[in-house]
Amino acid sequence: MRDIHDWCISRQLWWGHRIPAWYCQRCGKMIVSEETPSACDCGGGLEQDTDVLDTWFSSQLWPFSTMGWPDRTRDLEHYYPTDLMLTAFDIIFFWVARMIMSGVKFAGDVPFREVYITGLVRDERGQKMSKSRGNVVDPLEVMDEIGADALRFTLTAMAVPGMDIPLSESRMTGYRQFINKIWNASRFVLMQVGELKDRPPLPPRGQLSVADRWILHRLNGVIGEVDEGFRSYRFDVAADRLYHFFWHEYADWYIELVKLRLQEGSAGREHALAVLLEIHDLVSRLLHPIIPFVTEEIWQQLPRRAADGATITLAPFPRKNADWEDEDAARELELLQGIVTTIRTARAERNVKRSAKIGAMVEGASGEEQRVLNEQSAAIATLAGLDAFECAGAAPRGADTVTRVFGSMRVHIRMPHGDPGAEVEKLRKKLADIDRELASIERKLASESFVARAPQEVVEEARARREILASQRGKLEATLQELAGQGPA
Repeated sequence: MRDIHDWCISRQLWWGHRIPAWYCQRCGKMIVSEETPSACDCGGGLEQDTDVLDTWFSSQLWPFSTMGWPDRTRDLEHYYPTDLMLTAFDIIFFWVARMIMSGVKFAGDVPFREVYITGLVRDERGQKMSKSRGNVVDPLEVMDEIGADALRFTLTAMAVPGMDIPLSESRMTGYRQFINKIWNASRFVLMQVGELKDRPPLPPRGQLSVADRWILHRLNGVIGEVDEGFRSYRFDVAADRLYHFFWHEYADWYIELVKLRLQEGSAGREHALAVLLEIHDLVSRLLHPIIPFVTEEIWQQLPRRAADGATITLAPFPRKNADWEDEDAARELELLQGIVTTIRTARAERNVKRSAKIGAMVEGASGEEQRVLNEQSAAIATLAGLDAFECAGAAPRGADTVTRVFGSMRVHIRMPHGDPGAEVEKLRKKLADIDRELASIERKLASESFVARAPQEVVEEARARREILASQRGKLEATLQELAGQGPA
């Protein structure tokens, strides 16, 4: 804002605000007035300037003219200057700089202290939207299709500083599924509430389960990360942390774990419900700045405390709680998750149905690991779909047993009896299909003309697909070796 030069505020256009200047046809005097003058002092006729004000002339006055300026109104005293201005980089000179100039001149101070510069929203190929290209996305049509909150979350999650936003249909669809996940989890929580009107207090720490302590510990970390994301304008980081916490920790793990305790007697159920409501309330508040409509609707149906207020917008924003820090609970849940994921992966590799019950035995666990696994055996059996789970110093192997390694432990998984020959034939057929597709992609990428002439995004898609197929091929080969008796002993 140094070395500022004069700015011509007139434009020769057919439409716009006419410049409020009139010229006497007799004496040449210029009259500037809020009201249309009838005649010059000399009695001569007047003709108004034919130019119109530059669009940005009125825009520059917006920070203070909307609050009663030139009168020193209460709104102007309270809200001017404000803290933050959000804008795209292409109008920094046209609007931001001019608001600063006029603010200093007419209101006595700059209108804001910080400017957050957003990227431009482009199409999924990174091209600027243009009617001539036919790639314009109407946000109203998008909101009708996927909802306002899904669109808001998409834009927030992709708002990486210094980068434009490629508005991809697949990303928008993915975040619509996230909103659906929130709805489904909320329906489950509300089903547990029944006639409960007031929020039950959190039970003392000694009465919390390991899963309770873990989810409070993880939420505490997310509160800090989201708060820092908002404070540093890393809205993409805040959205990313909330997405992964809600979906991959809260919904996929804690809600599944708490279902067991919600079926218990009065004390166990009451404690589980109190923690469940606390987590759901606080994560709704964290999500509210990004997805305000869904979170308000959910929050209005949750049992609340008297101090919460009438709307989630006015409810206190979550703050970290040092009492929720619990690294021991985090380590115990990490062990549970690792064992369950290992068993689920082996089940998926063998195409064993979720309804089919299998058994698992952990070998090589330390004394502390055995304690945790024994205490969590019911949860592990439920989450992994087991009819039996135990820890042992040494585990016998059968013909239908596969072994996977997790840390220093070996997980022996008893699979259902089946036809190994048929399974091998099915896997070999799938491997042949992958080999054919891989060969086709390799031929394309080996062609200099394809790499040079094809659109860059098409080449990148081919390379990404090659990596996925190579990974799938490696897993299939490992399973085939195991079925042939060549897997790990």
